[in-house]
Amino acid sequence: GVEPLAPATRPIVLGVAVYDWLPNREGFDWFVREVWPHVRRAVPNAELHLVGKLSDEALKRQWSQTPGVRCLGRVGDLRAAYQSALFTIAPLFGGGGTNIKVIESLAYGRCCVVTPSAAKGFEKMDGLHIASDANEFSSKCEELLRNVGSTGLAGGAAAHRAGQCFSF
Repeated sequence: GVEPLAPATRPIVLGVAVYDWLPNREGFDWFVREVWPHVRRAVPNAELHLVGKLSDEALKRQWSQTPGVRCLGRVGDLRAAYQSALFTIAPLFGGGGTNIKVIESLAYGRCCVVTPSAAKGFEKMDGLHIASDANEFSSKCEELLRNVGSTGLAGGAAAHRAGQCFSF
């Protein structure tokens, strides 16, 4: 299994995905355009780290030019990316299958702000913050960023529960 990480203290939000997959690309593009500017206005030192494959160079440039957004691409140590993050996001509106990124986030002890589509099957899990629209999504992100201590505690509870329900 995954060993839960110590709580993070820096205002870093993490997105992990294969952005070449259309539902991921659309969901994260929505987040960068519609949600992230509100989060940054509320928490100006917040950073969004996007980890994973993104072949579309124009989109990568567009996202990277958004204040506070860093497109890190594929990383050698995913655990280190989670270690630096206060929490994660999964802004998905479609697609099928299991959202492994949600389970992985919780297992590492990171809360995850998700759309209802990304939460399917995990609705009762500790550490999930379900948001239906841009306002709700930004409010939940802002709350987690402003309350670092309680976000870390909630992440620990999420890791415990995820460890009871899932295994690698």
